[in-house]
Amino acid sequence: MVYDPKLAKTWWAEPKAGQVMWCWTSRVSPPEPGPVQHPALIYQVAKYVEYGGFKVRIAPGTSQKTDSLYPGELLLGTQATASNAEIQAENAILEAAGLTKPTKFSLTGMYWVDYNDEFFPVSWQKNATTPLLGSLSMTEDVKRRLAAAKKAAGLT
Repeated sequence: MVYDPKLAKTWWAEPKAGQVMWCWTSRVSPPEPGPVQHPALIYQVAKYVEYGGFKVRIAPGTSQKTDSLYPGELLLGTQATASNAEIQAENAILEAAGLTKPTKFSLTGMYWVDYNDEFFPVSWQKNATTPLLGSLSMTEDVKRRLAAAKKAAGLT
């Protein structure tokens, strides 16, 4: 099946960079919805004049292999070896982002997709009506990690 933006049922309201959404992620080019759902970090937003909605540049996320980071990856959450204070701080960051376990986002693997229900289903959270999971908590530590991931991805 070839993706056709005219078939989207719902074009969501304008998102903001730094929000974490539930998304059908894909590694094909041009991007098509699927095959699996993952969190995605909204990196950029652009008006999609042709269809009256928005296009977003996403950094796909995964909770797999969070113990090994590659250049350009942003990790939210911490490993079991952290101190209690670090674990509490990371849990607050995860909660703000709407995540339940450590998750890394690939800034080197970003791509543009339409911000509609074809790519962004309603999230799994109780009483959800949009794909929004949460937002990055821009603590000094998260800002530092984001800056390092951007630099490694060649975005600065």
